[in-house]
Order: sequence, then C-alpha cells, then structure tokens
Amino acid sequence: MFDHTERRDLAIIFSILFVALFLRVYQLGFESLWWDELFTWKLVQLSVTDMAFAVLHDFNPPLYYFLLSTWTFFFGYSTEAIRLLSVLFSMLSVYFVYRLGYLFNKRTGQIASFLTAISLIQITYAQEARFYALFTFMSILSVYYFLRYLESEEKDIKIFYIASTTFLLYSHVYAVFLVSTQLFYMIYLVYKDSLSVEKFKNGLIPLILYIPWLLVSIVDLIRINTNEFWIPAPDLDTLKDTITFFSSGEDLKPLYIILIVLSTLNFSLLNKYFDKISKENILKLKFMWAWITITIVAPFALSFVLQPIYQERYVINASIPFYILASYGISRIPDKYTQMAVIGGITLITLNSLAGDYYNTHNNENWVETVNKVEKNSTNDTMVVYNDHWVSYAFEKYGSNQEIEFVSIPQENWFDLEKGKKYFISLEYKPENRFIDGEDIENLEKELTERQPEEVWLVLSRERGETEQLTENLKEKLELKEKDEKPDIKLYKFE
Repeated sequence: MFDHTERRDLAIIFSILFVALFLRVYQLGFESLWWDELFTWKLVQLSVTDMAFAVLHDFNPPLYYFLLSTWTFFFGYSTEAIRLLSVLFSMLSVYFVYRLGYLFNKRTGQIASFLTAISLIQITYAQEARFYALFTFMSILSVYYFLRYLESEEKDIKIFYIASTTFLLYSHVYAVFLVSTQLFYMIYLVYKDSLSVEKFKNGLIPLILYIPWLLVSIVDLIRINTNEFWIPAPDLDTLKDTITFFSSGEDLKPLYIILIVLSTLNFSLLNKYFDKISKENILKLKFMWAWITITIVAPFALSFVLQPIYQERYVINASIPFYILASYGISRIPDKYTQMAVIGGITLITLNSLAGDYYNTHNNENWVETVNKVEKNSTNDTMVVYNDHWVSYAFEKYGSNQEIEFVSIPQENWFDLEKGKKYFISLEYKPENRFIDGEDIENLEKELTERQPEEVWLVLSRERGETEQLTENLKEKLELKEKDEKPDIKLYKFE
C-alpha cells in the first residue's frame, strides 16, 4: 500500500502530531480561566440570539463563538472542555503547516510542522478558550489554498481559497492584514503578467462577503473613546518581544534570525555551501516575507496614526511564516547531521523553557485561589465589591456560596451581557463607563451606609479609574483586616 519512503514520512508527521497533542493537553486546566476566557465562558451559555447581540461588543468577528457554542453543547462548559476546541484547531494548524511547507519541499514542511508543534506561542494559545488558535489555523488554510490557487486552474482550489479566506476574515479582525497581503501580492503578479485579472477579481470575493461584519466594526469604532482605550502604545521593545515570543525565548532568537536570513540569501558564493533557491520558491519566499512584514508592521504603524491596536497575540499568525522561513533555511543546509543538530538544539532549549517556566507558573489571574479564599473566610453577611464584570463571572464559575452579595462599581459595568442588546441598538454604550470615578465611590459609600454588611471584600482586577481613592476611602470608614495584592488581582477584606 505504501512504500518505505511513504511509511517513513507518515511516521514522521504522526510523531509530530503526537508531540503537539501532548504539549497542548498537558496541564490544560492548570490555569484558571482569565479575563477574556471568562467572557467567552459566559457568552457561549447565552441563547443564540442573545449571544449574537453580545458578540457585537467584542469587536472581533463571531465565528469562534458560534463554533464554541456548538462544541459546548456536546462537551460541556468545564475549563478543559472549552479549551479543547482551541487544541483541535492548533492540531490542525500543525498538520497544515506541514502541507504549506511542503509547497517549498518536503523537508521544509516536516521541520516547519515540528517547530509549530513545540512553539511556545502556539502552545500558549492552544490552551486558551479564545479565537487565536482558530485564527492561526484559518490563516494557514487560506495561504495554503492561496498559493495553490495562483498556480492552478482547478475549480475546487478556487472554491477552497474563497471559503477559507472568508472564514479567516470572520475569525479575527487582524485577518484583514493577511488578506490585504494576498491582494497586494496578486496585484504585483498581475503587473508582472503572471496572473490574470479574472483571478484577481475572484480574490475580492472574501472581502465582499466580509462587508456585513465590517459595518458592525464601524459601529463599534464609533463607541471607542480613543483616550480610554485599554491597549498601551507599542514601541520598538514591543517588536523585539514579539520576535522573542515567536522564538520561544530570548536564547533562540539569534538562531531563528540567522536561519530566516539564510532562507532568503541567494548568491553564488553562498550557494557553494548551501542548496540553491529554486525560481518557484523565490516567489513563495517573497510572499512569506510580505505576510510576516505587513501583519506585524501595519498594526504597529496604525497604533501611532489612529490609536494603539498592537498586541503580540493578535499577530500570532505571523509566527507561521516565521517558522516556515526558518525551516527553509534549515533545509538548505546540505549536511543532514547539521540539520539534525540545529533542530535538536532548538528542541532542547524550547522544551526546557516550557518545563521550567510555562507549565509550572501561573501566567494569568488565579481566580480559583481568589474565589476560594473569599468564600472560605466569609460570613453569612458578606458583600463583595468588584470593579469589572469579569470578577462576577469568576465567582459564578468557581464559587458555590449563594449567600454572598455582589456589588459592581461602577454599576453600569462595561461587558454586562444582559444589556448587550440594549446598548447596541441605542448606541448609548461608552467604554469609559468601565472606569471608576468620584460619583461611583459616593454611590458605594451610600449603599454601605444603608446596608451595613458585617464584612466587605474589595476585589480589584486590572485597575482602571480612581481605584486607589476607592481603597483609601474604605480604609477610612472600615477596618482593614486582610489584604492580598498581586499584579493582576488585589484583594482587601474590611469589617
């Protein structure tokens, strides 16, 4: 059925997939759900209609939420269950990176698939109940069929390209940068008489199908107060940190950069020592460079022109051309043992980083610990005051004490999903409603005077607004009995 070479190739890809699966399911529930995941967990429990309205506030397209809603119908809402869908998409990414790299040569496909399998950034977001794994997978699928579409007249390839690119656009707002890269590349090929105008027109179909959500995004942009937007302004260190994350740590960054440079240099002196780059691969390499450059540089530049929008996790799909370029650089090394030594070195350093830092460290808010601490040390007359709706989701997810009274400050809290429909229709929602001000503090003091609870827990998560003033006011009026201040959660107990 299969000859020796085919059996060996199958063994290699199945071994890579096994490693990828192990690294993604290991410690899958170690971290409690963090801010954004709690929003996801709460959102997918709504009815389809309510979820559709609530999704309009997330700015990102709705594909992931509807897929996860279907997934949870069968597998439930546990921490591991809602993260498993991301594991599935990440596993598909590992396989299709192999297919994408295979367009260069078989060795590039195998190496790129392995580097994706052990990648810190890919594992991190494979273990998160958010849309980044889906976004990465759809990016790979879109580019795979895009490169095949450029060279093929098959109708099936055209349909797969249009469908995968449309799904890509509905997976994450940053997809527009990759799709724009594809369109610019097609314009370049049309200019070079290497592509028909008809094929370019077909490439516009996904953007046309994206128009409905584009209109929703415009409405969301109207709401955003640029002075209060939560993303910090990026700088050159932000770009360095992105490359470090792609490299799975500072130690491997120089090696990855050298390999990526090696993948591109093509002159006679170098070709005496490394395999020559074929004409067909030169065009593919140009696209890979365009993909990684535009996807990173465009949002970085827009952060200074419009408002800060750059986040490392938003450019996660740019890690794929990063690994493919590095893999092609390794494949150009003629000596197989040297190739194996380079891959082995990357593997050892990456796995050491995963074992030492990633798997044994809480990188997000530890809500399980926080909720257990509050409930274990609470009386029957306890009030919990919190500064963002995610806190209430954490207590709903991990708590069991139904006697505790919860008070949101400010009362008109930002992502109150119950009010999503009203806010969207009336356009009265403003993001600054999530920031505590003097009026909110006065209202809370009145409520405490009227209610007079036996004890008050103040839970502050990712503080915004006058949270320090709120804390000081409570210290003046009540006795501070306990405090636990961590970078992402500050917990105070008053009596």
